[in-house]
Amino acid sequence: MERLGGEGTGQTSSIRQVALASFIGTAIEWYDFFLYGTAAALVFGKLFFPEATPLQGTLLAFGTYGVGFFARPVGGIIFGHYGDRIGRKTMLVLSLLIMGVATFLIGLLPTFEQVGVLAPILLVVLRLFQGIGVGGEWGGAVLMAVEHAPPGRRGFYGSWPQMGPAVGFRPDARHGQGVRAFGDLRRSHGRQHAPLPGGRDPSGGRDLRPVPDECTGRRCTSETRAPWA
Repeated sequence: MERLGGEGTGQTSSIRQVALASFIGTAIEWYDFFLYGTAAALVFGKLFFPEATPLQGTLLAFGTYGVGFFARPVGGIIFGHYGDRIGRKTMLVLSLLIMGVATFLIGLLPTFEQVGVLAPILLVVLRLFQGIGVGGEWGGAVLMAVEHAPPGRRGFYGSWPQMGPAVGFRPDARHGQGVRAFGDLRRSHGRQHAPLPGGRDPSGGRDLRPVPDECTGRRCTSETRAPWA
């Protein structure tokens, strides 16, 4: 049969889309996963372990950070098993939802001063879900890229998801400032709901940006101004 050319175009386009999607999804998952470490270093010790010394509070916060790494293999096993039964794409979408929802709920957690020991317990539970989500997504993304790759190109396309963590870990100077300011707002407003980006408390719509009197006689700094203001 005469070959007119272009027969493999659809397959090539499909694997490129799969590789790109796996790379983007992995980058987003690991961005959330690593951002927790910044929060653990800067604010979680003060918010969830205020009765401990500063050093002990930071170590306890990093202890909750480590929980996510122990949960990663569990997520890989769970999502690998059901990925074979249900499908990789469905499980990858679910893993992204788990990570996104867990990260969002961590921002809404009450502090130790508001609910006591329940606050760090909930923090650990949500960190477990973060670990399960990133473990399932990373392994599933690699499998999906390799399974869709043409013979002789599996190593190349399988490397795309591996670049995601490096991009997700990309440092940004505003991250530390934003997390620190977020923690300061949580401690100063003493509410069950965290003031979310946009400068308003979701429970009442009150404007949380500092009034001009707070900066009278001195310049406003990052400590007195929310990073999204």
